[in-house]
Amino acid sequence: MSHELRTPLNGILGFSEVMVEELGHESLHGGFAQAIHRSGVRLLALVDATLELSALESGTIVLALQPENLALLLQHAVAPYHAAAAAKQVALDIVIDPATPATLLCDRVRLLMVLDKLLDNAMRHTDAGTILVSARATDTGLELTVRDSGCGVPAHLQQQIFERFSQADDSAARSNEGAGLGLAIARHLVELMGGELTLKSFSGQGAQFSVTLRQHKR
Repeated sequence: MSHELRTPLNGILGFSEVMVEELGHESLHGGFAQAIHRSGVRLLALVDATLELSALESGTIVLALQPENLALLLQHAVAPYHAAAAAKQVALDIVIDPATPATLLCDRVRLLMVLDKLLDNAMRHTDAGTILVSARATDTGLELTVRDSGCGVPAHLQQQIFERFSQADDSAARSNEGAGLGLAIARHLVELMGGELTLKSFSGQGAQFSVTLRQHKR
C-alpha cells in the first residue's frame, strides 16, 4: 500500500517542480504549478501520517531501546525548526534541569518523532513569543515538555485534540495547514513507550505538552 500511494504522488511532485522551474515563480502558470506542488507535498505528508498511525494501531511495532545522550537528542529534535523560528522571530530554547540524568534509555527514532510532532504543532500555532523544550527528572523517570506562547487550546477540546483528524480550531487549522494526525501519532508513540502525553492549556495563552517516560536501570 505504501508503494502504491507514494509512487504516483512522487511523480506529481517531481513534474510540478520541473514546471515551476520552467514557467518561473512569478508567472501565472508558474503560480498554478507551485499550488500543485504545495498540495502534493501536503497530500504526501497526510499519506505518510496515515500509514504511521495504521502501523501503530496494528500493534506490530517493536521498540529498539538504547542509551542516548539527552542534550544531544533534544538539540537534534529542535534543529529542523531553527530557520522557521528565526523567520517568525520566535525564540526556540532548550532547558534541562541540572538534576536530570545525562542519558536516557529510549527508542531514539520514535522519541524524536514524538518531539517532531509536538514541535511542528507548536511552530504552526505560534506567531510570536517563545517555544521552550525542557527536560527534568521525576520520581519514576523523565518528563519532556514542549511549551509555546501560541493560540492555546480551549478546555473542551483538550482531549479530542489527540484523536484522528482533530484540530483545536477549524479556522486556525485551515490557516496553519494542519493534517490533524500529528498529535494522535505522538500519543500512540508515547503510550507504546509506556509513557503518557498530557496537555495543559488555556485558550489564547499557549499550550504545554508533557511527555512522561519511565526509566529503568538496565
